Amino acid sequence: MQPQFKTLQIITLALPIGISLFLAVSFLINQLELVMLPNNEQNSVLNYIGLGLAAVSFLISNILFQKQLSKIDTSAPIIKKFGLYTSAYIVRFALLEGAGLFNVVVFLLTGVLLNALIAAAIILFMLASRPQRQKTIDHLKVYYPDTLE
Repeated sequence: MQPQFKTLQIITLALPIGISLFLAVSFLINQLELVMLPNNEQNSVLNYIGLGLAAVSFLISNILFQKQLSKIDTSAPIIKKFGLYTSAYIVRFALLEGAGLFNVVVFLLTGVLLNALIAAAIILFMLASRPQRQKTIDHLKVYYPDTLE
C-alpha cells in the first residue's frame, strides 16, 4: 500500500502548495494597494462572502469527511478501504481548496489582507490535516501484513 499512500500524500500536499503559489503571485500584484479590512461597501460584501464561504467549507468538509470515514467497512480488504479513504480526503481538500482559491481571488481583486489571511489559514489547516501513516492505520484498522509500509 505504500505507493497508494504516497500518492495520497502528494495530492494532499499539492493542493495547498497551489493555493500558496497563487497567493504569493497575488501579493506581488497587489503589494502597493493593501488594506487590512474592506473600506467601501461594494468590496466589503465580496470580502465577507469569502469569510463565510471559508467557515461553511471548513464545517462541511469536516462533516463529510467524518461521514465518509464512518461508512468504511473496516473488515473489507485494504484496497477497498484505502480507496474510500482517499476519496474522503479528496472531497475534504476540494472543498477547502475552493474556499481558499475564492479568498485569494477576492484578495487579488480588492487588496484586502483579511482574505489573504483567511486563505493562509486554510492552507495551514490543509497542511496540518494531511494524512499521516499512523492515523491512517488507526482509521482503517489495518493490521499486519496489510500495513502501509
